[in-house]
Amino acid sequence: MNGGTTLIKHPAIPCDDPLLPLHKRAWSHTSPPPPASIMATSFSRFLIICLLSTQVLVLLLIGVAPAYVKWVTPAAWSPTSVTPLEAASTSVFPVGEEALLVHDSYAPFSPNQDYVPDNAFPNPTATLPASPFVADSSKRAPSLDSEIPILRPVPGSPVPGFIDISPAAYSSVDGVTKEYPVGSVKSTEKHSTTADFTSQASPLDASSRCEFGRIYVYNLPSVFNSDLIANCSSLNPWNNICGSLAKDGLGETLGDSSPLGQEGSWYATDQFTSEIIFHRRMLQHPCVTDNPDLASAFYVPFYAGLDVGRFLWLESSPEQRDFLARRLLQWLDTKYYWKRNGGWDHFLMVGRITWDFRRSRDLDWGSSFFYIPPMLNTTRLLIERNPWDGNEMAVPYPTSFHPKSDPDLKRWQDYLRNRPRKFLFSFAGAPRKQFVDDFRLILLNQCRQAESCSSLDCSAKRCEGSHNAMNLFLDSTFCLQPRGDSFTRRSIFDCLIAGSIPVFFWHQSAHWQYRWHLPADESSYSVFISKADMMNGTIIEQVLKSLPEEKVERMRDTVITALPHFIYAESAGSLTTTNDAFDIAVEGVLRKFKSGKT
Repeated sequence: MNGGTTLIKHPAIPCDDPLLPLHKRAWSHTSPPPPASIMATSFSRFLIICLLSTQVLVLLLIGVAPAYVKWVTPAAWSPTSVTPLEAASTSVFPVGEEALLVHDSYAPFSPNQDYVPDNAFPNPTATLPASPFVADSSKRAPSLDSEIPILRPVPGSPVPGFIDISPAAYSSVDGVTKEYPVGSVKSTEKHSTTADFTSQASPLDASSRCEFGRIYVYNLPSVFNSDLIANCSSLNPWNNICGSLAKDGLGETLGDSSPLGQEGSWYATDQFTSEIIFHRRMLQHPCVTDNPDLASAFYVPFYAGLDVGRFLWLESSPEQRDFLARRLLQWLDTKYYWKRNGGWDHFLMVGRITWDFRRSRDLDWGSSFFYIPPMLNTTRLLIERNPWDGNEMAVPYPTSFHPKSDPDLKRWQDYLRNRPRKFLFSFAGAPRKQFVDDFRLILLNQCRQAESCSSLDCSAKRCEGSHNAMNLFLDSTFCLQPRGDSFTRRSIFDCLIAGSIPVFFWHQSAHWQYRWHLPADESSYSVFISKADMMNGTIIEQVLKSLPEEKVERMRDTVITALPHFIYAESAGSLTTTNDAFDIAVEGVLRKFKSGKT
């Protein structure tokens, strides 16, 4: 008490917390500010406390961190943008134009709703998710225009780690063209999966194809994959999705309703069946070996997405959501090849977004699978990645188009090149009028006011099955692609396989996600208008009309030429002249592992 002023010390406030309002870092006021002498003395004490706290934090970091970073942060590494410790522990990434903290607890909307509005994401002052690592809380997310953090092992390092994945190596329009039919080496091992998963023998010598190494596919107990399919009626609380899991994840054929009458190439494919598709294709891969001693990569066919999807929309305990994932890690811990490199040379396909597996607190959304220490080294393929996790790479969402032959693919590409486009641009999405400044509503309103735009309101399940949206995109030169339930959505790939040019508003929606599959030059196939520009009054129609006609033609041709990179062929032997999305993903993993070894 001094001159009627009471100073209230703020308890348990980190001195260096950059997200904390400045006035809360030392004290708050219940009356007029204290005299300058009191202020000076208190501020000096505050600085001393901060310095001492920082020293203690450094000592703790030096003493404790090595126990956790045995494989993740070998001393031999040199960072190119952030340290391995930061990359492994931080959960900061940009949302819109701001750097927010991913709290893994965004509002659980219905799966039939196709996006999360801006203000449904975690508060930027939320607590950083718990982690087995110690992070410097003063570190902020890179800016929206900065490069994704990448970590390279120093030449000669005996321990593999995060690898530089250059988009230029895998994302050109021309891609990597195979000079041999896609087949497989026949395996004598019986795998625990559906009865349809059979290998296709190839007459060609696989040794010439496997320059980046061979793959061993674990024969997991059926509880981790095929049992989930057998109990498909329990996977969704609202609908029976068994039909979506037919044909090894492709779903039921569209039959007579297939575009161009291409029966056998179009299916009612669900967006969350990638795990099944990859498992079946992996068993047909030409570089699969039954001898783990010959393998440089190990595939773990765990259907983590189907597993956790059972609990996301129902009241469930953290133990239920983590049970099968923890059992898998216990099973793997009994395997020599898993323990040999701490899981570094192992990979999974996870058929949901990364944020469904990053629960940091019991009350939060999803599973904690990716935060369990053994998973920190494992490479994960997902339909949406965390751009600041060097062990994750996004692969395209499954669409309805699965060509069964090269002529089937070419026929569709020729059709797209010759199809007239009625509208300059289009938008398919559901508005959320209950939210202030709803971004989807802004897009819908601009479309309705434009001279040449067609919109599809996806409320009341009008976009289910994607047929209506596909017809909309086929009639449009450009298609607007805001973020979905998270930053990505399947509509991006429905747009691309319709030969329409996507317009993005967040880099995380595609540019920072599908770096192995999309062309390296973002401007060659897409248009970017930042959300900030939109909120400041940018008119989409004016931006698109300002593009020269010859540039638009080149962009559309780029999209159509690269189309094989966005789709999953009907089977391993379907395409013999080009790689599809599966081939590119597996080759990317093998390249990653090979470049990380000395």
